Amino acid sequence: MTPVTQQWLPAIQQAGFIDQIQQSHHLYNLHQVDQNFWKFVDGQWLELFGYDAAKQAGCFDDVCYNLAIPIPNQNATNQIDLAATYAASLLIAECKAEGEPFKTAHLDKLSAIANMIGGSFVVKLFITARSRQKTESFLDQAKARQIVVVTGEQLPDLATILKQETQQPTYARV
Repeated sequence: MTPVTQQWLPAIQQAGFIDQIQQSHHLYNLHQVDQNFWKFVDGQWLELFGYDAAKQAGCFDDVCYNLAIPIPNQNATNQIDLAATYAASLLIAECKAEGEPFKTAHLDKLSAIANMIGGSFVVKLFITARSRQKTESFLDQAKARQIVVVTGEQLPDLATILKQETQQPTYARV
């Protein structure tokens, strides 16, 4: 369990999603009360956290989370976890809270969606609640795809990062 998730446990218990928290040797055993809790913990919370951070940034014209984009000539959609517009520019983000977030497939998906809707004019972020441990290869691949990676340690500064990447992006929009 990530440190960020651990910090949420008392609030989650108070909200009534779980009624027992047992910790033993850095492992947590949670007794759930409400099935919706697991959907929230499995990643929806990070999308909402990103949405809230974008709203707090105060610079975006529009902000959406969990946005479905139709794939041309197919009966399917791609899902964007976070999308925000600023002065005719677009920022999109893929959010991964649990599981194995540092898979290049996530970067491939983000790049493919960006290429479909605006190419290098789209600011791309990969946001995870996980720490940067053993991620050098992933970070190199993200850099090659011009994707900014935001890790768990940076989440408290997410609003500032989103604003900065919109107004003075790490990678030039050409």
